[in-house]
Parts: sequence; C-alpha cells; structure tokens
Amino acid sequence: MESSGREVGLPGTEVRVSVPDFGRPINEAERLRSAGCQIVYRRAPSLLYRLGRKVFPFPEYARMHVRSVGKGVDLVVVSQGSNIDGLPWMEAARAAGYKYAVIAEGGTELFWPDDDRAERLAVGYEGASCAYFVSEANLDLSRREFATPLRNAKIIRNPFNLRYDARPAWPGDPSEGLYLACIARLEVSTKGQDLLLEVLALPHWRERKVRVSLVGKGIDERMLQRRAEQLKLTSVDFGSNRGDIEGVWSSHHVLVLPSRQKGMRLTLVEAMLCGRGS
Repeated sequence: MESSGREVGLPGTEVRVSVPDFGRPINEAERLRSAGCQIVYRRAPSLLYRLGRKVFPFPEYARMHVRSVGKGVDLVVVSQGSNIDGLPWMEAARAAGYKYAVIAEGGTELFWPDDDRAERLAVGYEGASCAYFVSEANLDLSRREFATPLRNAKIIRNPFNLRYDARPAWPGDPSEGLYLACIARLEVSTKGQDLLLEVLALPHWRERKVRVSLVGKGIDERMLQRRAEQLKLTSVDFGSNRGDIEGVWSSHHVLVLPSRQKGMRLTLVEAMLCGRGS
C-alpha cells in the first residue's frame, strides 16, 4: 500500500510509502527514501492484537494502518502483486473516505474468488478513481472473476531494467547448441519452472542440443535442483546472475517462460529489446 518526502520531478509533493517489513531493507524502497519519500515498514499484527480482536472490537489492522499513514493525503495507491490481494487496503481506504487508485500486477485462473470476495472486489475496484492493469489479459480475467465491467480500468506498462537501445552480441550458431534462458524468481506456484523440467525430460528434448538456464533465486530453488537430479537432466543450469540482463542475453539465444499466472512480464520486454524474444 502506498500513499500520497518529496518525489523527484514533483516539487512540494509529499509521498509516503508503506511496505511490508521483511526484517531487512528493501532496495527499491530505500531508493525512494533517497528521493525524499517517507518510508514506513509495516510489521504484521502482533499475537496480542490478533487475540484481542477475538474478544474486543478492535479495528482491522489495515484500516488502522491506512488511517495512520494516510492521514491528510490526496490519494492512496494500492499496489498489489496479483489482482485480489489488495482487497483489505481498498476497503480500508474506502472506509476512511480516502480517494484511492489500484494497481494489479498479475492475475491467475487457479484461485477464483468466491461470491463474497468477488462482490467485495467489484465494489473495491469500481470505487477506485482508476484501476490500472499491466496487460489486457489481466484486465479481461479480472472482469470475468469479479463479474463487473471495470469501466475505470486502464492499461499501464512497468519500467524495464535495461537500456532501450540494448543490443548484446548474438552468442554463436544455434544449430551447434541452442541456449535458452528462463528469467524469473524460482517459485513454481506462479512461474511454473517445474513444467519446464518435465518437458526437458521428454525423450525428444533430451536428444536435442538444448541447454536451459534458470536465472533467478527463490523459495523453490533447492526443490527444483533436486527435481532436475531426479529426472537426470544434464541440460539445466542454476544460479545465473539476474542483475546483468545484457550479460545473460550475450550468452543465450531465446527466452522461455512457463507460467501459471497472467501478466506482462518485464523479462519478455527486456528479451525483445535484446532481440531474443518475439
């Protein structure tokens, strides 16, 4: 949840940013702090608070936090990883009477909201000043999941981490060996790298001169490594450096992206800028 320190380019505009406390600084948040924004690292509600809510009519944590951080703001921006997890913050902003906008970075058909949640999401989205989606597919899915027209929706594009004129050298003749890169955090529930391993284990793929790099880190890294060993895959590499995108594409020919979640993947945009995607 982000609320609207000074932001570069907007003199006199106060920006407050609320992000989860993971026990360590978040680089992106700290860059915003250096630009003059006020950063609030929010912790999960304490056990005492959660137990107290069962007995006493304490306000919900999201509503209490939004009223505190958002006091006096002109706009609250609810930025969410998917299209449904920002619901408590939408409802908190709405309950406080704040003007708010919503950003949805993804969406999945695996977890459809039930009737009650879908109706609440419809109210939350339609009550926003604007609802931003990163792709037409996400917007279409949200309209179907919430059964609402989302008349206030717009498509936006996230900034990519690459020079617009990036042109890394082509890494040799693909006929002598095709090098694929899967650039994503190692989290199979959304990114689907397990599907990629299963495909590579098929006999006709084992016979091909193909090598795949899983570029990234994540909660399923060791599991994927074990699965690759179980399948006796010798064509999969782990641990490539995701920070140097041009460096990755200087040694790979093609991007491969299995996925269980819809979105406009920045890795796809970056691959196209490097002449590696289509």
